[in-house]
Amino acid sequence: MTVATSGASGATTGAAPAGALDVREAGSGGLAALVANAKPMFVDLSAGTIGGLCCVAVGHPFDTAKVLMQAQSTTEVRYAAKPTSTLGCLVSLVKTRGVWNGLYAGAGPAVLANALENAVLFMSYAQILKTTDAIFERVVGDRPMSEATAALGKGAVAGSMAAIVASAILCPIELVKVRVQAGEGPSAMHCAATVLRREGVAGLFHGMGATVAREVPGNIAFFGVYEFARAALDGNQFMTSTDAQVLTAGGLGGTAFWLVALPADAIKTQQQLFSSTKLNMRETSAMIMRTEGLRGFYRGLMATVVRAFPSNAALFWGVERTRDFLENVLP
Repeated sequence: MTVATSGASGATTGAAPAGALDVREAGSGGLAALVANAKPMFVDLSAGTIGGLCCVAVGHPFDTAKVLMQAQSTTEVRYAAKPTSTLGCLVSLVKTRGVWNGLYAGAGPAVLANALENAVLFMSYAQILKTTDAIFERVVGDRPMSEATAALGKGAVAGSMAAIVASAILCPIELVKVRVQAGEGPSAMHCAATVLRREGVAGLFHGMGATVAREVPGNIAFFGVYEFARAALDGNQFMTSTDAQVLTAGGLGGTAFWLVALPADAIKTQQQLFSSTKLNMRETSAMIMRTEGLRGFYRGLMATVVRAFPSNAALFWGVERTRDFLENVLP
């Protein structure tokens, strides 16, 4: 390699200064660190997105039935069919609207909601769980605790915190979804435009309080039960397949979510369907109690439970399999 020299100082000009190599190494190391930190976030975002799509594909028809049955609890409902059972609701939807426009009404917003919500939810959950692990170890110390119980506690805390982040994304998309499911407007875009024209941006966030009230306790149960079940099933001689463990734990977690969250979801649905009334959570709760009693908070329970297990089993299966795939193929 030829090296030139400057006449006065005798310093080399063709070679880099002594510190230049260190700068390049530092830059390379910084880039490597950035990539290393970005990879887990990308994996969690992608896994949550795919999991959300799996959830919609399996569970959306039952979600539509749940929304329609919740909508019946007020006299303002403008829908012709008022079935009294989940099966009756599904049959009525197919007869009156067809499979796609009936069972999968609002599927566009649902896909967007589930993809975005679960991308943010699972990424936030994974990041928060790292902090929760350290805090949990400090609080628990040397006290004896089973692995399953520890997983339940960590999952519940991280899930509740991640739910707050996800709620801000979920609320406006779900408002559009439930209105399309209930038959208001020909499309999600039309419905969103109508809300913006009549109520402004704030109209899209009607029911935000009820969304948080649903998501926080719901996700405490969701992630807590999932983590507990995964830890309890690990090494189980009757269920050695990892896929079977994920599907079972995911289904149980999803069922736990809705058993806890359905009353708040009923309030949210009423607020978002009839936001022109501007009722707050307390007033909406009083209206439901006055017209139907406690039963009104659990309308659509059967559709919800029937949907919860398979759709959330699919959600967690999609998340875990996508995560495994990306971890193996990404550098």
